[in-house]
This record gives sequence, C-alpha cells and structure tokens, in this order.
Amino acid sequence: MMNNKMITALVLAGGVASWAQLLYEKPVDEKVDRVSLERPSRMGESVKKFVDTQKASKKVKKVSVKSDLLGRSRNSTLTYEVDVASQQKMKVLVNDVMVEHASLEIESGSFDYSASADSKNYELNGVKMSESQFQKKADNSRKKLRKNRRKFKAPRVEYMTASEIEQEISSNENVYVSEYKGVKYDGLDFGEDTYLEDFYIRTKSGIDTYAWNKGNYGQGVGIYYSEGGCVPDNYVNHNYFTQMNNCPNGVSSHAIGVARVLQSSTGESHIYGSAEVIYPEDPDKYPVPIYIGSQSWGYVYDYPYYCSADAIMDNYIYEYGVAQFVAAGNDYRYSYVSTPARSMNAVAVGAVSPIDYKYMVYSSSRNGYAHNDKPEVANFTNFYFRRDLHYSDENGSYNGRFNGTSAATPYTAGMAALLLSKYPSLKWHPEMLKAVMLVGSTRDVGNTDYDYDGIGTFKAGIPMLDRLTTSPLFKNRYWYGANNTNFDKNGRISFTESNIQKGKRYRAAISWLSSGEYVMNNQRLPQDIDLVIRQNGTIIASSASSYNPFELVDFVAPNSGEIEVVITRYRNSSASENVKLGFSILQVD
Repeated sequence: MMNNKMITALVLAGGVASWAQLLYEKPVDEKVDRVSLERPSRMGESVKKFVDTQKASKKVKKVSVKSDLLGRSRNSTLTYEVDVASQQKMKVLVNDVMVEHASLEIESGSFDYSASADSKNYELNGVKMSESQFQKKADNSRKKLRKNRRKFKAPRVEYMTASEIEQEISSNENVYVSEYKGVKYDGLDFGEDTYLEDFYIRTKSGIDTYAWNKGNYGQGVGIYYSEGGCVPDNYVNHNYFTQMNNCPNGVSSHAIGVARVLQSSTGESHIYGSAEVIYPEDPDKYPVPIYIGSQSWGYVYDYPYYCSADAIMDNYIYEYGVAQFVAAGNDYRYSYVSTPARSMNAVAVGAVSPIDYKYMVYSSSRNGYAHNDKPEVANFTNFYFRRDLHYSDENGSYNGRFNGTSAATPYTAGMAALLLSKYPSLKWHPEMLKAVMLVGSTRDVGNTDYDYDGIGTFKAGIPMLDRLTTSPLFKNRYWYGANNTNFDKNGRISFTESNIQKGKRYRAAISWLSSGEYVMNNQRLPQDIDLVIRQNGTIIASSASSYNPFELVDFVAPNSGEIEVVITRYRNSSASENVKLGFSILQVD
C-alpha cells in the first residue's frame, strides 16, 4: 500500500503508467511540496517600500510666494511649508482581479472531421446537425452570454501618492497594486545565417500545403495584438489591418515584426494593432470578430509568482472566450517564463530554430511557482522578409528580420487563425483550441533537455498543420455550464471514441478555463481534472497532473475498435467556477 508521499513522488516524476492505476487515490494538493499556498500581498514589494518610505519621511519644503490665491500681488512675501512626501507619486499598475461568473446554460457539443471524405459532423446537446445549424445555435448562445457578463475590468496605469495607493488597496479587497515598469520587448540578433524566408518556414509547418493551397487564408478571423507603438503604412496590407488607436509613442520596429509575421502566416485574417496593452471590450462586435490575441510582450517582474497581471489575462479569456497566445520570454531557458505567459488559460509559446528544430538558448522555459507547465507549445522563429524596407527608430531597428519568442508567438496565433477558419466551431472556445494545439504539436523539439524544470513528463512540441487537416481521426468536444453540471455524481464524464486502429499513434488532451480571481487568491487551480483512456477495460494512457489546467496523453492503440475516455474532476474547490472544458483527439500516424 503506497502512502501519500510515495504517490506524490510518482506525480512529480511523471510516472504515468503506474500513476494510472492510482487515479482515484490521488493525494490532495496540500500534501505536495510547494513554495506557498498563501494569497500574495496586494501591494507589490517595491510599492510597499515606496509607501513606507513616504509615510516615514519628514521632508518639508519651504515655499515663498508674493501673490495670494487669486494671483494678486502682496506687499510682503508669504512663506509656508509643503509636505514633499505626500506629493511624490509612483507610476503603478492597478489590477482588479474580481470576476463575476456569467450564468451559463448547460451545453455540450462535438465535431469531427473526416479528411478522406472531407466532411464534418456536428452534434449539440446530443442532437446531430449541419455546420450551419450548429453555428446558428452557437451564435445564439453567444448573444445570451453577452447579456449576462459584466464589463471587463482592464488594467489601469496611474501615478499615485502613498496615501492614494493605501486608499486604493483599502477600498477593494480584489485590487492589487504593483510598480509599473513598462512592458519588455526583446530584440535579438544571433546571426543572419540562422534566418529563413517566411515562405520556407510556412512550408515546414504545413501552412502553404495544407491551408493556403486549399484556399484557407484565415478568412473571417480577427486577431489583435498589443504593442508599444504603431506600424508604418507600407508594412501592412490595409485590406486586412486596422490600427485600433492613435500612436502616442510613435512607430515601433517591434510592432512591424509582429504585424509582418501575423499577416505572412494568415494572409486574410484581419489584424487589429494596438499601440498599448489592451483587452478589447465586446470582441464579437468588431467588423471581423476578434477570436485570438497575440501578445509578444511581458511585464518585467523580478519574482516568479503568478501575479495580478496573469489573473487579468485569465479573467479575460474565461469571461470573453478570446484565445491568447503569449511569448514565453527571452531571458534564457533557465529563466521563468514572463508574465502574463504564466496565466493558466493562455498558451505560452517558446522559440524553436527553423533550421534544426532545437529550442533556442534564449527562450525561457522555467515554470513559475504555480508550477503549471510552461510553455505549452514551441514554434519557429527567425523570419526573414527579403523585400521589406529597413526601418530604424529610437527603440531599435527592423531590417526584414524578426526573431525571439516575439516572432514565434504571432506565428502560432496565425496558425490558430487558420484552424478557426477551417473549423469555425472552435471560435469562442479557447479551452478547445488549446487542446487542439496540444494534440497537434506532433513534432518533437530537437534538444530534449530544453525544459529547465526537469520535473514531470510534459514537453512542449511544435504544432504541425498537416496532421490537423489530414488525419483519419480528428474529433473535438466541449462542455459548458454551472459548476454542478456536466459531471455525474462521481465527478466523471465518460464517452467512447470509435474507429481506433491497432498500432496507430494517437494524442488526446483536455483543457479547461479558470478564473484569475480564484488562482490569484489561492495560488492553485479551482478544479483539478484528470484524463484516462481505456480499451477493453484496461487503462492504456492517463494524465493526472495537479497543477496544469490541461492533461495530454500520447499512445499507440493496442487493438482496433473503441476506446473509453474518462474525464474525472478529482478536486472542485470553488462552487462558483463554471465548467468550461474542452477535449481533442487526433490520430498522428
């Protein structure tokens, strides 16, 4: 009989085969060695230091005036003292992480794609229907959801005195204040010989052959990005590009690279460029609805915790259904992934060389203290746009080359847009799209030791479009509803998948959304959900991590016929959290 410590060791070592037999004896999270489960301070360390210093300061300044308050001259000079400390201000980022869980109708849907017949099959709440019928009902559900959700509380950048900061903190227990240090953009240059023209990189991913050559250019899909500036007119196709705001910071060479990679990977997805960090309100009301966000920036934080900026992104994905792809960071592979790439619901993207498929030495890969595995995917970087004009500004230069995780991220977002255009039922379902990206990352990274953490069996793979468009078996499901719905009394969802072929390789994944408010306040997931695959009563694959908002299995089928998929909610710590769960299965070869 194994005790909890022995079982925990299996989890941390990634002992999947043995762990599968112990699925329903998994220890509670408190038994696992962690840095801290305490709610972090709502005032950042540097902010607290500023507040304490200002409160303790006795500095006064003598001011002499020769006029009264109305500006009239005085016969004598008036001298008075000003408390300098009370007037000094700090630039801070104010985040309100509270979420109001929208009321959801119980809903379950599925769709599968047969490459041989080039046909799609749809089912909603147990009823089979056409794609148009499915989309009509999905649109109606979206309209109802829009009426129930609250106005999103976006981050605020403020200049505040010490007393104003204390007042902000005391006025709302969900508010966090941290020093605003600006977003971090990494311009990297590791030699021209490692760059490839965008055409060759698209070919390596299967974009040209399995999307563009089939007439799929990402039509009908909106993607937005946040940057520190705008893009000059001659670098974008304005038929598929909109600048969302003016350019208070002028033109950004970094933004040029992001926009170029996005448009070169999608062709006809509509790109919305923002010159500042934003979370678009009502993304479904844009001329081309915004389904995807591509964020090639990270906040400069000197601590590895899940923080309020991660929580804000998680809340946005959870409430609005916009999938977010976020750069893992370029602080070298032993560094923690940047914020907000640490968010639970977003997909963090690492950078891979298009030459040898190896993880770039600069690409961050270390998990934060929340222990969720990051990055979830790795993708190609080092793009070269031969005909692009060179551009320089005070922040850097663009010479037709763009690299780093800043390039891999919009490239991955572009691939996702192609999938949404081909499979429209993925729209507004970031939980399903993440599962699809996980099962579709069928190409291994060339250097297997790139993951600095070295715990667990999860390794990010490289997404390949060929398998996601030509596989003999590609099926996806989702479940929506209040916390007490969809799972049976034993906390399980069970179903079968047919047409499994003996000796063939399959990948299956589940992914679910969590509110940033719960994770921020508890430093762990509100729901722990596990995945088991059985065939003929025998477990053939399983994944039961404690900290990831996803589970992924990769297996070879021992027999032909059906498999049973069992999804178990092992822990459910918040009755207010909605069920937003996605599943995908793909035949790899």
